[in-house]
Amino acid sequence: MYTTHKINFHLPKSWNECTTSELEVVAATMIKHSLTATKWTPISFDDIKVELFFLLSRMKPISLINPRVPIEQQYFECEKAYPSKWAKWKEDFKVKFETEDYRRFNVYVWQVHSWMDKYMKWLDADKTPINLTKFPYPIIKLGLRGKEFHGPSALLQDFSWQRFRFAQDYMDAYVRSENNLLYMQKHSSRFSDKDIIKQCKYVDLIRSQFLATIFCAKSKYVDEKTKNIVSDYVYVSNQHSDNAKYFREFDVIQWQVITFWWTGMMTYLSQTYKHVYKKQNLKSKDMTNFNPLSLYVCSMATMEKYLGLSEDIINEQTFHLSLQHMENMAMENEQFEKSKSK
Repeated sequence: MYTTHKINFHLPKSWNECTTSELEVVAATMIKHSLTATKWTPISFDDIKVELFFLLSRMKPISLINPRVPIEQQYFECEKAYPSKWAKWKEDFKVKFETEDYRRFNVYVWQVHSWMDKYMKWLDADKTPINLTKFPYPIIKLGLRGKEFHGPSALLQDFSWQRFRFAQDYMDAYVRSENNLLYMQKHSSRFSDKDIIKQCKYVDLIRSQFLATIFCAKSKYVDEKTKNIVSDYVYVSNQHSDNAKYFREFDVIQWQVITFWWTGMMTYLSQTYKHVYKKQNLKSKDMTNFNPLSLYVCSMATMEKYLGLSEDIINEQTFHLSLQHMENMAMENEQFEKSKSK
């Protein structure tokens, strides 16, 4: 006689539906697979998705499938995974008169693939870009004394143009330095251990400066309305250097989650300001597919001339307003070029 068990599990349907702990599970799994990948056994994203399915649904496989039977009969023998020992103890107390087999159940391979197709399409990075826009760490405490830092607001609404520019520049520098480090490690025979260690420290420094830019510590400032000195978690122009020491040797998994968020924000901005982030084929070989946003960052003169504002005012205004100005400039230029071609 077979007993039918009802499987009640939760799976997030998007990046923004994930809790911070679920995002850390995704990050840890991807990091683990990237570290174990080799030239002969490259990363399998299907394997990552299957592993994440069981981790996020809190179903723990206790036996592997039997490859000798037909695919429709293959299954994982599973049991419920508990978030803590206390949760497991409460469940054990409820079913203490039941047998151990009662809490075990079979999940067929076809069921797993069906649920993944239904609930986990957001993990298909090749088809759906990462669109995480909810910042995962609103408050974080670092250092021996637990110094408190606050993260950015929703959709970076509290970012000035200067702060956004610094953050983007530090992230770009981090990506370049990380790629250089990976190259040095791959061709370690060409570089000394001292050079590789030096590059590791440089990567850590750039990462810490990015984090010190997006996280704010409590600072004193003069309120423009009351003219009183107040203390709050606000951005100050030198925090990227003054607070970097707190973010040295930052947790690898938390950093991966933050890069998910930053990638999601860049996806959001590229969809909101399409002309600003539109890539163009330029005549110069060195400028092929040059991003117009990077081009603008190199020169404030265009914005100053277009708006008639000083550099200080532009730096202090919200970066969304600056991007909208740039979007308007790009659209006007596009219309002008079209009219010339007629």
